[in-house]
Amino acid sequence: MEGLIELLHKIDDDDTITARYGFMPEINNNGVRNASILAAKILITDEGDCNWRNIELLKLEGFAVFPIEKDVFGWLVGGIQLRKGIITFC
Repeated sequence: MEGLIELLHKIDDDDTITARYGFMPEINNNGVRNASILAAKILITDEGDCNWRNIELLKLEGFAVFPIEKDVFGWLVGGIQLRKGIITFC
């Protein structure tokens, strides 16, 4: 969890990374892809449910976590709100 939090702060502080249409692009090994992969491992349980404990920990660090797309079974795509844009995970 600490690694994800550090990576999110690093991305937020990196002036070379900018959002497109509100979302953070996964280009040029900018860390966004790594954050997306790590978020999926940490914020989704082995059963495919939300890991509410870890989502709450991110919230305490100032990062909102929310569904971007969902269906009757739950979240399909999640988002983490950074100051400069949203990182998606699924």
